[in-house]
Amino acid sequence: AQHRASEDAMAARAKTRRGDQLGRWNLALILLQGVALVAIGRLAGVAAQIDFETPHCGKRFRIATHLARPFMLVDPTKCVDQRCPREAFGEDGGFTYNLMMDEILPILKRQCREAGVPDDVEFTWYIPASGRDLASNAVKMVCNGNMKDLRNVDQTSLNATFDCPANSAYSGPSNVGDCDYIGDPTCASQGPDMVAGAVHILRERLDLLDFSVPYLTVQQIVVKTRTEEPPDFMNVFKCFAFDLWAALFLEILVVWVLILLIESHANEQISKETWFAPFYDSWFWAFGSAFNAGGPGKSPVTVAGRIFMVGHYFLMALIVATYTGAFGPFLSSQGENTVKDFDSLAYDGKSVVVRGPMWDSEVPEAPFMGKHVGGNSETTTTRSTQFKLLQTTMRTDSAANFQVWTTTSMDTYWDGQLIEPRQDLDPCLVSGAILGAYDMVKCRDAITAVYYPESTIFDAPSVFYELNRRQKSTGLCELVTIGPQFSPTGFGFGFVKTAPISVPFNRAIQELMRNGTIELYRERYQIRRQDSLCSEDWMDGAEQMTIQKLFGLIVFTIIGILMSCAQGLHARWKKQDREVQERLDREAAEKEAA
Repeated sequence: AQHRASEDAMAARAKTRRGDQLGRWNLALILLQGVALVAIGRLAGVAAQIDFETPHCGKRFRIATHLARPFMLVDPTKCVDQRCPREAFGEDGGFTYNLMMDEILPILKRQCREAGVPDDVEFTWYIPASGRDLASNAVKMVCNGNMKDLRNVDQTSLNATFDCPANSAYSGPSNVGDCDYIGDPTCASQGPDMVAGAVHILRERLDLLDFSVPYLTVQQIVVKTRTEEPPDFMNVFKCFAFDLWAALFLEILVVWVLILLIESHANEQISKETWFAPFYDSWFWAFGSAFNAGGPGKSPVTVAGRIFMVGHYFLMALIVATYTGAFGPFLSSQGENTVKDFDSLAYDGKSVVVRGPMWDSEVPEAPFMGKHVGGNSETTTTRSTQFKLLQTTMRTDSAANFQVWTTTSMDTYWDGQLIEPRQDLDPCLVSGAILGAYDMVKCRDAITAVYYPESTIFDAPSVFYELNRRQKSTGLCELVTIGPQFSPTGFGFGFVKTAPISVPFNRAIQELMRNGTIELYRERYQIRRQDSLCSEDWMDGAEQMTIQKLFGLIVFTIIGILMSCAQGLHARWKKQDREVQERLDREAAEKEAA
């Protein structure tokens, strides 16, 4: 019995040991499975992170763009079936093109190398089949998912929008080496992969596309003709009416006659060297005391003279004070009818031309706000960012009311060809030319003018570049910027929303902003305010005084100085002749006496 009990105990201990070993093996297996799952998860996370940060690697991006100086300088005649090769961009493809090709593309390739994947990344460029200078058409190419289909939006509605079919049909960028032309069956997607150029990041576009961070902050600015200030000889006299000046001159003549009649015979201060001296000296007293009572250095000695001179001094003191108070406001009011800033367009009735559709503003339910004055656009012309800004301003401020001219472009075309500014070519005189916004403003005072807008508004960097370009080509600043910049937005790159490929581009843009490359590009293309060669300043509440405004006063002063110099020299020579004659007479008398 003891033996059996001992064997049973030994068997129980063996079974316990086997159970403990099996438990330890099970625990080790569970731990091993957990470690494997964690490792697999981490590897999957790393792979997902790499894929999230490098979706561009090994891809060819077809980029929709548009003509926009100085951002995209492309010759469309060198583009084949909308695709623009490197030759189409010439020696300088523009701010955005060079930024993409020379700065962002190398950074994207470096990102691929750092992630341990091939660094093959390519950019190919496409322009719209029509409306090649419109950023909105490049945006439509991406949204429609079709290079050819630029379905026109109904522009006769204030709230007109268009959808983005590519968000549901886009399959991502093609592989490097594929997709060489429109309709190529090797293309992963039929439409462009992104849009780049002078593309504003607007609220309505954010509903359609996934935009990068802005690579450039852009504001609007007003452009007008240069203020012409021909020398005005009579400007200093215009604040008083002619009849008032005539009355004052008559009063001085009366005082002169009274001085001659009453004071000249009794007042020793009046010169009597010659028969003409009393007339001249009395006139100096009467006229000089009109500006400063004590200036002539004379005072009346007769009772009657004191009476009428007190009246004369009192009247002239009031006139001088009145003239002083009226002269400044008079000169300031001369500039009240000019364009000063954006507010003068919104509230002072100054007209402005922008790219946008025409409409009948006289009908009871006009499609747009403001008064449409005229222009050369159509009802289907695309609404520009500036057109939308005017409408937004009037919707948010009931006091704003713009006088709007509309056009199809900022540039002027003749027979489909762009007219470049030159000294020997005036677009105002070119028969059949379709004037753009700049030249509509420039030509408003021409003999052949049919459009009369007083100003235009556009992106400030583009304006600075364009006006500088015109000044260098013609030697003139016929157009100038005026007032502060306003309504800031940003330029960015747009992508289809269902393809989250903006991350590597955002990282590249942020790197370029940190290292100062963006600022160097702004300086290179002279698109900063301080780079502008053609601008005018306006001081709120006053007008800047110029030599033209006071030209008459300067001329009269110079004439007075010259007359006094001439008279003084004549008197000196006459005195010298008299002294010589007197010396000769004395010498002759002395000889005769001897």
